[in-house]
This record gives sequence, C-alpha cells and structure tokens, in this order.
Amino acid sequence: CRPRRVLPHLNSVSCGGAESRQRSSPDMTGSQPTRILIVDDHPIVRQGYQQLLEKHADLKVCGWAVCVSEALERVESLLPDMVIVDITLKDSSGIELVTKLHASHPHVKLLVISAHADHLYAERAIEAGALGYVNKQEAAEKLVDAVRQVLADEVFVSPQITCRILHRRRANATSVRKTGSRSPIASCRSTKWLGTVRPPDKSPRRWN
Repeated sequence: CRPRRVLPHLNSVSCGGAESRQRSSPDMTGSQPTRILIVDDHPIVRQGYQQLLEKHADLKVCGWAVCVSEALERVESLLPDMVIVDITLKDSSGIELVTKLHASHPHVKLLVISAHADHLYAERAIEAGALGYVNKQEAAEKLVDAVRQVLADEVFVSPQITCRILHRRRANATSVRKTGSRSPIASCRSTKWLGTVRPPDKSPRRWN
C-alpha cells in the first residue's frame, strides 16, 4: 500500500505517517507520554482518534499506518508503546496484524477497534494477542478507558460483548452436559481471559 497524505492540522505527524524527529515534550509530571500508533485507512477516523487521545497530556499519537505492511514498518521505526488497530484494513484483517505484532513485539500493547458487535471478533482479537476490543458504537470516552486499561495490562472488552460470550459459554456448557461434546470456539483456551475483564464505567456519550 502507498502512504497517504496527512491532513495539514495533524502537526505531530509527517507525510510518511511518522512522528517528527523531535521527541514529545514531557507532561506535567516530567515523564514522557505514552506513544501510540494508529492503524486505520480512514484519515478522518485517525484524526478523530488523535484529537480524543491527545486531550490527555500523557497520551501521544506518534504516527499512523493504513495497512499491515506499513504498520509493521512503523512499529520498527517508531517503537510505540501501544498500537490501536482497526479490524478492517485495505489489504488484510486487523487480526492478522495483531497476530504478527504480538509475535514480533510482545511488549507492545494492542487494542482493536471495530464496527462489528459480534462477540466472535472480540474473541479472535484477544486470542491473537490484543488486550482490548472496543466497538465503535460505544461512547467516545470508552476509547480512553480502554487505552488506560490495556496499558495497565488488563483486558478490556465492551460489556455487551462480554455478556454475549458468557451466554454462549452457558449454552455450550448445557450442550456438553447433553451431548458430551464441546465446541472448539468455546474451549477453555479461547475464553480464559474473561476472568480478567474489568467492566468499564458507563457513559452516555457516543462516537462522533
């Protein structure tokens, strides 16, 4: 894929989707802000994420990418602390990118954002190596909540999706008792992370 032109008001990002050579200035506590790479092929969406995140002095968008190959290059060159990945990319699935990043850069925190409310997407994202999954129908501030929870090494999944997964597990348990067979998707491996989910606070605000 070809790097896209950055909107003029994204001053901290160069035309290649990378942060300028000048390092981010420290926040009020004197520590460097968390560096976040955004992987999404929609410029307006990237701009919205950046504006939302950078309202907080300790969060800094250091660059962006529009596809898997570009994202892998950006992670190598920018060394972000976290990567926010849209599940639908032009050249591939965000799940594929999460899998590759988790294998090559296990220290980088991964958060998936998706328009899909299907719980199976959330499970696949977590199993691929992401620590969080945010549905775009959630309130806007849920993104910041998710970022902070993932940075704390805690799993973040939308409450509605968690509820659906638990309902499916209950149905699967009933099926096991009746038939003695277990669905591969509902295995212990694919749902063990549910015990670490901390429900986020509710908020009436929505994505713009």
